[in-house]
Amino acid sequence: MSEDSPKNINPAMMAELEWVWVLTRPVTKHRDSIFVLDLEDRDDGRRRRVVPVFEHREEAVLIKPALCGDQADGHAEHSMRLSEVGEFAAKNKLEIMLLDARGAILAHLEVRVEQVPVH
Repeated sequence: MSEDSPKNINPAMMAELEWVWVLTRPVTKHRDSIFVLDLEDRDDGRRRRVVPVFEHREEAVLIKPALCGDQADGHAEHSMRLSEVGEFAAKNKLEIMLLDARGAILAHLEVRVEQVPVH
């Protein structure tokens, strides 16, 4: 991710989005899984597991090689409701980060299970 990512991230921007783009990877012939990025915080060395999301498909396409490396061709871009991404993140104790095409963090959201609406 970009070195110039902001330290004070406003999660309100995330609340305005209903649909986002995620990267997925095939798990079986008929099922894909959301791509999760493992990060290490440079300040405190804490490991973080993050679901990168994008407002536009083009951003996901442009940053995919940097995020996925040699396996970029095996990953696809899919649109999902942010609430569905939030449910996945909460169940798996993940964070969500809205990124741009350069990998800069635009918004950051930590989701807890109790924040996800029950249908």
